[in-house]
Amino acid sequence: MMDGYQRRQGEQEEFETLWVEPPFETQLRNPLTDRPSQKFMAGGRADAIVSHGGSYFLVEHKTAARVDADYLGNLPSDFQIHYYGHYIGRALGLPIKGTIYNILGKSRLKIRKNESAEDYGERLRVDQLRPELYERFEVIFEPRTIERHRRTAWNVAKVITRATKSEVFTENPSECRGILGKCPYVSLCDSCDHPAVLATYEYKPAHSELIEEDSNESNAPDGENGSGRGSF
Repeated sequence: MMDGYQRRQGEQEEFETLWVEPPFETQLRNPLTDRPSQKFMAGGRADAIVSHGGSYFLVEHKTAARVDADYLGNLPSDFQIHYYGHYIGRALGLPIKGTIYNILGKSRLKIRKNESAEDYGERLRVDQLRPELYERFEVIFEPRTIERHRRTAWNVAKVITRATKSEVFTENPSECRGILGKCPYVSLCDSCDHPAVLATYEYKPAHSELIEEDSNESNAPDGENGSGRGSF
């Protein structure tokens, strides 16, 4: 897959990579008043930040079973990139213009009956070099779309607050064993938090991956990063 990507994009990238996997954290803000939340932070970790055509862009690396018009058509309305684009811009003090997607399609070849692993691997390697499996797609952020996703994030924060106060969280049983497979917490729910089942799980603070040591953190730009509240 990486050989195919290299052939498709060439040796010289069209942008300059500034930071790889920079973490960010800043205050979640009311989209109507811009006042900061007293309970929630906005945080995450972008794949990369690059300079392209005199502007700053996020970079997202994606793998997909199929790279077609339907897949690409969904990207401009994606919540995460707009959420990240707005809040990473505030946290790091960078005006983020949009997102550049590097999309790597997966070969759909299956191993044949009586085919050796070596032969299948070579056939797969050749098929994975097809240029149509690789796409670079650019999304420019529109202010109205950013604001729509800001409202969504703020509303989710309010839903979490209400659920925490009432100790009643909306369940979605259809996803317990959904298209992405079995939820890793389904045994916990099915047992009603039985102590014996609880003992098989390890507790970690929410979003602990954002505070783990990372060599890239020292390369991230300074901004209005804050601390003391849970990341949203």
